[in-house]
Amino acid sequence: MKNEIMYFDQMKESPFLSWFDSTEEGQTVTISHYEKVEIERTDGDKEIKWAVYFQEKEKALLLNNTNRKMLGQLFNGQVEQSIGQKITLYYRDDIEFKGELTKGLRLRKYKITQTAIHKDESIKPSSLNFKT
Repeated sequence: MKNEIMYFDQMKESPFLSWFDSTEEGQTVTISHYEKVEIERTDGDKEIKWAVYFQEKEKALLLNNTNRKMLGQLFNGQVEQSIGQKITLYYRDDIEFKGELTKGLRLRKYKITQTAIHKDESIKPSSLNFKT
């Protein structure tokens, strides 16, 4: 848990990830495994939901329909294909929930980014290791 509290939402302790556990830009996480978990709804009833765990996070992400469908699209509908794969976890502040806009976590495809070469840097053919 973070030592510094920046948002009132952080004062609500939960075993699951929340919007403040990521950034708008997103962060790379690696899918570890999935588990069924029992949660208590606001009305006091208990419910079974699926959660996804990441190697880089202590808490799990409860899978709502949107995030579950996104994982299905990313991994051809196959859970086994997703294990060990990287995705981007990010938050949005325009998610509709029960008719209200709120903040929430979303998932997207992991993209490898390249570092730009500065103008004063160059790649010399002698530094490349081509075999002929």
